Amino acid sequence: MAAEWISVSDRLPEAKTPVLVTYLGVLDQRPYCDAIANINYGGWCWYEDDIADNDEEVKVIITHWMPLPEPPIL
Repeated sequence: MAAEWISVSDRLPEAKTPVLVTYLGVLDQRPYCDAIANINYGGWCWYEDDIADNDEEVKVIITHWMPLPEPPIL
């Protein structure tokens, strides 16, 4: 079963858990869902990887999130 998008107004993910996010573009206000972010230091930060600080503050409006899918079996 596919994961469902969760509105940030309904609930937020657990802190420091990377999730796929939908955000509104700066110039066109269109929704994009091509980024991974996490809640860190009390706000949204772009997710880099497990060993990075993941502290670059998100400056766009995140509207929805969903858990990351399982990686493919190689």
